[in-house]
Amino acid sequence: MRQTTQEIAAEWRGLVDPPYNWTKCVSQAGALADYREGEGGGFFVQTDRLEGRRAYLKPRQPDVSRTFCRAAREKIASDLAAEVGVCVPPVVLAHRFDAAGEEHYVCVSLVMYPRQWSWAQVRAFLADRGASPVAQRIAALVPKSAAQGLAFDTWLGQGDHADHPHNIIFGYDPNDDTDRSFVFLDYAMAMGVRGAWENRGYSACPVAPFPLYMGQNLDRKALAETISLIESVPESRIRDLVGRIPASYLPGEKGAIIADGLVERRRLIRSALAPHLEQRQP
Repeated sequence: MRQTTQEIAAEWRGLVDPPYNWTKCVSQAGALADYREGEGGGFFVQTDRLEGRRAYLKPRQPDVSRTFCRAAREKIASDLAAEVGVCVPPVVLAHRFDAAGEEHYVCVSLVMYPRQWSWAQVRAFLADRGASPVAQRIAALVPKSAAQGLAFDTWLGQGDHADHPHNIIFGYDPNDDTDRSFVFLDYAMAMGVRGAWENRGYSACPVAPFPLYMGQNLDRKALAETISLIESVPESRIRDLVGRIPASYLPGEKGAIIADGLVERRRLIRSALAPHLEQRQP
């Protein structure tokens, strides 16, 4: 029987760089109608382990000096999101042997839903939500997802969501009316990229930039619950998830800074998000 998304996610959490045989999909048309390739580049792949389901391999842009460590950041973010119940796609690492002129140390992110709308599409749809029952149903999912995403982004120092048109999506299964969610993508520029967390730079913990509509419609209870979940992640678990990334993807000194920053910022996000916890929402 074909694995569910939940089963794949549970399996991939226990894996780092499994020896799967990834092949490029013949069709690069995605579930997202207005798909755009990310900053680091990528393409859709498949493996017989997924029984017909697709995933997205990235980055293509080489990072020989390991300035960005994009794949490692994506894997760490995915694993941490699973710890605190935030919807980020399952990720595993992969080593490309056919990457002439491109990055060899990549990650593969599961395409979670057969149908996906970009934030640009959803944002326009929600602007006139009173005219559509579908828009009203999507709008009802915003407050909790937004609260979870804002807390998580603030913890990881994610600056790449803001009102980005494609880094947050709404996914759904047309054959299952209960299976739908906002999904947070692209953590390649989080966790102190370009040295921002060096020399204890991680101690500065501003609220992450976030879509205006989501920021104005936060579920304060869900925000408080997510902050509590983040605060309760054991230090040992954080260091294990970061420390298990091979040095070829994440040099040890960079990994140590990321781990230190994540541990330290657990106690900073409640203060950073205090205005949102206290603000009366419409």
